[in-house]
Amino acid sequence: MSLLLKRALDEAAVWHRDQRRKYPGADVPYVSHLMGVAIILARHGFDDDVVAAGALHDCMEDCGIELATLTEKFGARVADLVNTSILHATKHGPGKDCSDVNVWRCFVHDTPPMRPGSSVSKECLSLCK
Repeated sequence: MSLLLKRALDEAAVWHRDQRRKYPGADVPYVSHLMGVAIILARHGFDDDVVAAGALHDCMEDCGIELATLTEKFGARVADLVNTSILHATKHGPGKDCSDVNVWRCFVHDTPPMRPGSSVSKECLSLCK
């Protein structure tokens, strides 16, 4: 595991520390979802930036973490990938699965230089219709 990924998982755990999964009858920390996304991306051969972004993909919306903070802590590419995942979720609503490897392939393709106001490609968004 790279230092970048370790830092991303640590920050995700801290930022989401008060959140729980919505499992009936089980008290599971939300970070289990984030680790699951990161594991899926790693198993499919994505680089550390993408895997770190997977671990961080809910931090802006759920925890109020700013894009500038992500850029400072993890670099522009990771921050842009997280932002792309938010643009995707905004377009398709919650529950459009960020653990879907094909969706992340599109994020990687569409990310540089994603910034607020950018748009994700039609091909990428069509994966979640």
